[in-house]
Amino acid sequence: MAFAAATGLRPQEWMPLERRDIDRDRRVLRVHRVISDGELRRGGKTTGSVREVPLSRRALNALDRIPPRLDTPLLFPRQTASC
Repeated sequence: MAFAAATGLRPQEWMPLERRDIDRDRRVLRVHRVISDGELRRGGKTTGSVREVPLSRRALNALDRIPPRLDTPLLFPRQTASC
């Protein structure tokens, strides 16, 4: 996946990403939820941690190629459903 490669996010971090986590004006995304042991948990790699990841042009282009979905806030709903 081009987006994951461009950001360096772990699958546990990109799977629960929602559109609201992306700040295009600042070109960052906020990681504050992860999938751990098949369950959604607040925080990042460590409990309660939050981080901002810069978005390169490549990452933004990858986001632009994702078709918008109205039935879910998730950016990558199919990948999340399979975890």
